[in-house]
Formats: sequence, C-alpha cells, structure tokens
Amino acid sequence: MRKDEHSVQLRKARMADAAAIQKLNEEVLGYACSLEDTRRQLACLLEMKQHCIMVAVAEHRVVGYVHAQDYELLYSLPMKDILGIAVHPAFQQQGVGSSLLHSIERWARDTNACMVRLVSGEQRKQAHAFYERNGYVCEKRQMNFKKNI
Repeated sequence: MRKDEHSVQLRKARMADAAAIQKLNEEVLGYACSLEDTRRQLACLLEMKQHCIMVAVAEHRVVGYVHAQDYELLYSLPMKDILGIAVHPAFQQQGVGSSLLHSIERWARDTNACMVRLVSGEQRKQAHAFYERNGYVCEKRQMNFKKNI
C-alpha cells in the first residue's frame, strides 16, 4: 500500500524530535548514538544559524530528516554540505527524501550558496542512485581519514 505523499509535511527540527532522529540514525543509517548524545548535539546545532535540520512528518511522527551546514572554503564560493539524510523505510520511494533534499536546496538558494554537496559511503549504492535521480553528480571518489583526540 502506497502512502499519500501529500500527507507528509516538512518543518524545522525541534528538541522534541531527538528520539525520532536518533532512531532513524540507528535503524536507517546504522549509526549508534545514544539518545542523550543526540539530544545534546541537537540542542547545540539548533542554536547555530550555519546549520539547517529539517524533518518530514507523517501520521503525527517524524519519518525522515536532513541535516546540512554551511561549507566555506578558501578556494570556492559558499556551498551547503548535507551531513545526513534518512527516511524511514515505510516512507521511502514516495518523494519524502526528494522533498528533504529540495528543502536544503531552497535554503542554499535563499542564502546565496552556489551549490549543495554531500558525501555518501561507497557501499550505499541505493543512496547513490537516489542522489543521481535528484540531479546530483558524482564528482570524485576519496578516502576519509580520522584521528581520535
């Protein structure tokens, strides 16, 4: 049964969304982050104007979210960087993810950014196809280095 995509509303995230975002991160993206840590991060990020977190709400619950931030470099005009996007499996393939992407694209245009970029794990083939269907182009492959401090 296909859900009515018109019943999904987008809005800015708020603290009450922390549990739903934490669950999406864990179940959809595979990132284990405690609810306490998610709440702490969300509280901090909601105060920063360089971050935009939008949620998709259907049936009175959060079914998806997107998080982006300003991406400022010395060698490029200002951009936006999508840091995370997740949609509950029951609401995938219904335009929810595309609507979330479009909300960040609107934010980018409204704040005079020249483009939206994102990085996606090499194993996330379905996500890559989704981004391509939404007009994103794979520009390069690169390594991701980390160091705990």
